[in-house]
Amino acid sequence: MRGKSIAYSLIITAVLMALYVLTRYKMPQFYTPEWAARNVFWLAASVIMISALLDKIKFSFSAFCGYILGLVLGEVFGGFNAEIAPEYKHYGWLILIIVFFISCIIGAVLQKKR
Repeated sequence: MRGKSIAYSLIITAVLMALYVLTRYKMPQFYTPEWAARNVFWLAASVIMISALLDKIKFSFSAFCGYILGLVLGEVFGGFNAEIAPEYKHYGWLILIIVFFISCIIGAVLQKKR
C-alpha cells in the first residue's frame, strides 16, 4: 500500500463517519439519508474502504460519489411515484441502491483503465 492510498483511506474514513452521524442523527426529517444510514451505510462504507485499502482509489472515489449522489437523487425523486405498486411511501432507497451500483460499475471500468 502506498502513502497516497493510506492518506486517502484515512480521509475517506473520517468523511464516512461524519456522513454517518449526519445522515443517521441529524437528518431524521429526510427519508433516504436516514433510511440509508440504518440499512445500507455499512455495506457501502465497507465497499468504499476495502477498495481504498487495496489501492483502488478510482473505484473507491467513484463508489463514494455514487453513494452521495444516490442519497441526493433518492431524496429528490423518490417520492414522486409513491402510488405505484407496491405502494411504498418513498422510492429513495431504490434510487440510492441503483445509483450506487452503477457508480461501482463505472469505478471498476475507470480503475481497469490506466
